[in-house]
Amino acid sequence: MKKLYILLIFNTFLCFSQSKTIYDFDKLIESNPKDVSNYYSRGLLKASKYDFAGAIKDFNVVIIDNKRNLEALYNRALSKAELNDFTGAIADLTTILKFDSKKSDIYFKRSFLYASQGNKTNACLDARKAYSLGSVDAKSLINMLCN
Repeated sequence: MKKLYILLIFNTFLCFSQSKTIYDFDKLIESNPKDVSNYYSRGLLKASKYDFAGAIKDFNVVIIDNKRNLEALYNRALSKAELNDFTGAIADLTTILKFDSKKSDIYFKRSFLYASQGNKTNACLDARKAYSLGSVDAKSLINMLCN
């Protein structure tokens, strides 16, 4: 799962300067602690360096500021999953689905997490939902979990 997560982070990370370091974000946050975008960016950077606990702390600041920040919820869920906090990751993905119930990729990821917990019933339900919303990849999970 780490390779998938790092690939997702890398694609997002390309949106801002590659030369920024955690120290740079620390200084930006110190000078303007109310600008939560710096916490979000630092969280992405920390996650790219496998500091998932640190990333979660930064994403928490963003989510406290805006409970509807789906990107922060998503990245916090992925970071929690990397730390084997599948229950926490599932809770974050469930929150995302409360705001947007048509995200097939979220159902797919949540299905995978349910399966990782041994919860085949919910994994199968989410895989089927992801497939019905257009996730072609969910078909392999359905074949594996639901038959």
